[in-house]
Amino acid sequence: MNWRALGVLILLARSASADVVTLKNGREIEGLIVDLDDERLVVRRAGEGITQNWQLTRSEIVSVRLAPPELAGFRTVARRLEADRSLGDAADAWRRICALRPEGAADHVRLLQVYRRANQIEAAAAAVQAAARAHPKDARILLEQGEIALAQGRAPDAVASAREHQKLSGAATEEASWLLARGLEQSNQPEEALGAYRGLLRDQPRRSDALERFTEIALEQGKADQAVEEAERVAKIAPDLRGGWIALGKVRYRQGRFAEAVAMFQSATRLGGPDYDRARIFLQCALARRYDRDPRTVLNANDLEIAPQLDPELRRDQP
Repeated sequence: MNWRALGVLILLARSASADVVTLKNGREIEGLIVDLDDERLVVRRAGEGITQNWQLTRSEIVSVRLAPPELAGFRTVARRLEADRSLGDAADAWRRICALRPEGAADHVRLLQVYRRANQIEAAAAAVQAAARAHPKDARILLEQGEIALAQGRAPDAVASAREHQKLSGAATEEASWLLARGLEQSNQPEEALGAYRGLLRDQPRRSDALERFTEIALEQGKADQAVEEAERVAKIAPDLRGGWIALGKVRYRQGRFAEAVAMFQSATRLGGPDYDRARIFLQCALARRYDRDPRTVLNANDLEIAPQLDPELRRDQP
């Protein structure tokens, strides 16, 4: 492109907060120049969640004054797209922001998180490499690198990222502990995974997802006593949380102690909040087993999608 030949004066103005395009009619358009070729340029302005574009031809323009990009409005638009669950558009918005301001580590992190929410793992894997090159010592990007590795089935790499994150941040953060535990579990290191989940639960006893994984691994490893100990501790600390009661009920159910399982699941169903349906389904299974009935006789088709989480014999592929 030869803007000088077109008679357009491009001035670099470090103190300005926006690009300014001056037209022959005297009008000035402020915003961010996002596209440019021999025939036209595109100016974009964003604010209060709204984006406005101007496409201008070279014959209209007298001068262009460039400024370091001010991206607050563009971030607002990107967040609005996220809130509206337009994740593909949100990823495009964050990618554009990262291209304009590559030194913004927080923007790279947000882009990677949106990619993962949109299940665009390959795009996330490519983006995280660029982010890591730009910010090799940023612990947040390292954590995202581990989450992407786990999503790609590279559990050992996820474990390495979690540990390096902890080293860089100087603490075992909740996010890194959760990544480490899942990475160890998926790396077929059950003992280490149990220790990692237990450590997370010591700091965050209300993490029902961690308690669920701890319980399942402990039962698989024949360590029901550890599962009971941890679930009882959580139920004592957070009696208003379903997680501890569901975990206790699951252990008793798998042990064939159905009357005790019924009592635990009844405690879970009495609580408000999310996960009620699962507690109800587990209670119906326990009641059926207690009275020597097949749970299939009391569960509907939708319930039978959930019931195998408690009773593996109820999987549809079972004879």
